Amino acid sequence: MFKCFFGFLVAIFSSHLVAQDYHFSQFDKVLMVLNPATVGNFEGFERLSIQNRNQWIGAGTQFTTTMASAELTFGKTTRKNDPFVGLGILFLNDVGGDSKFGMTSGGISLSGNLPLSKSHRLSAGIQTSFNNRNADFSNLSFYSQWNGSEFDPSIPIDEPNQLASFSYVDAGLGIHYSFDKKSNSSSGGKQLVFSSGFFIQHINQPKLRYNALTLDRLNAKYGLYVSSKLGINTVAGIELKVAQFFQGTHYEGLYGAFYNLKLNRASKATNLRNEKMLSAGFYFRSTGALIPTCYMDLGACQFGVSYDQELGKLSRAYRSSLEFSFSFTLTKRSIFTGKKL
Repeated sequence: MFKCFFGFLVAIFSSHLVAQDYHFSQFDKVLMVLNPATVGNFEGFERLSIQNRNQWIGAGTQFTTTMASAELTFGKTTRKNDPFVGLGILFLNDVGGDSKFGMTSGGISLSGNLPLSKSHRLSAGIQTSFNNRNADFSNLSFYSQWNGSEFDPSIPIDEPNQLASFSYVDAGLGIHYSFDKKSNSSSGGKQLVFSSGFFIQHINQPKLRYNALTLDRLNAKYGLYVSSKLGINTVAGIELKVAQFFQGTHYEGLYGAFYNLKLNRASKATNLRNEKMLSAGFYFRSTGALIPTCYMDLGACQFGVSYDQELGKLSRAYRSSLEFSFSFTLTKRSIFTGKKL
């Protein structure tokens, strides 16, 4: 019915005419995809991550984005004053509507991480990816199939599928700065963490050819983010996150506030990352969505779940979205060198 065709139009307009990308609410969990400078910027040697977003639950059709990535580090040691190189491999699938209009992407990111001092670190990175876009019109209904009282799928549409499957190469770059300081204390101490970064995606503005008659370019996307953690005491702290994205004439902001509770602390003697932490709070999207979010950090494993509740005009049609994230980090030993932390 019409909702099928409408679902296709939503996907087209969200990806093409208004030049908007897919997006995640838990943006800080996909920084490796957004900003290649953050590849390898974590406590540990290698990390595997997966994130899935089900957009607009109850819309009568699916809008789903799935990301999987692997991050490797070379030259990384326990000493924070050692430089190292990060290599990231990513896969992303974004599909929406009954037309299954979407994008499949695979890419590689490379980062160089340089310590400025014991607490300050600066990194830069580049990213390239190969992308394919396509759609399937077989599940859509057209106005020509209306017989006066209902849609009849047996009526020929006499409209060829003009949406061509096409591929293109994309590129991006970014920089990232981090500050991490822990006070000296026999009980573990308070910690102050600050990080910020800037990135540009689609820097080459690749051509998008949806059919033989039209040709458009994917607008460059600019992003800026800031995150800070402040320990209230040795077991609790607060975390603030801000991100702003610009693409063409469109922009989006995400603002987050979280309360962190340590369930146990990392070993002061061995410096192994085995602390467990529970984080609860919310994000707010500038387009009008409140996003309650909860994270569980078990040291090597991290879980996250968030629920978007639309509050603006969009809530009249679509009220909610659900997002999950998971990552596994090798924190004690590298699979390549056998070196222990």
